[in-house]
Amino acid sequence: MRLGSLVSICKRCFGKKESQKRFVWTLEPSFSSHKGRLGRIPRAIYLEWTEVLAPESKIFKPATELRALLKSKAITPEIKINTDCQIASRAPLATLALMILGHQNAKTYAGSFGQWSRQSDTELER
Repeated sequence: MRLGSLVSICKRCFGKKESQKRFVWTLEPSFSSHKGRLGRIPRAIYLEWTEVLAPESKIFKPATELRALLKSKAITPEIKINTDCQIASRAPLATLALMILGHQNAKTYAGSFGQWSRQSDTELER
């Protein structure tokens, strides 16, 4: 398990199989900065980064709760997941939670939404 692995994924790098990866989107829909376009990466699944933490202790929720949360969002261990946020500051937390739960295909998109939204050749959903 490589907990520190980061990957940079952008549309121009996508092969046919790469484009089938799912993204876990960890920022608010209306959030935008760094002069990027508004929206989200296509097929992204919204998961607020704080949802993996217990509200009072700020540590990871119990594994059973996390698994239920992920299942409710159709996130299963066999799916290739790339987490992203605005600048890859919160997304690694979601990646770590996924990997602890056995999601070996979880990675953080190092460029995150900030990079994606500034590229004119990338698709966005609203």
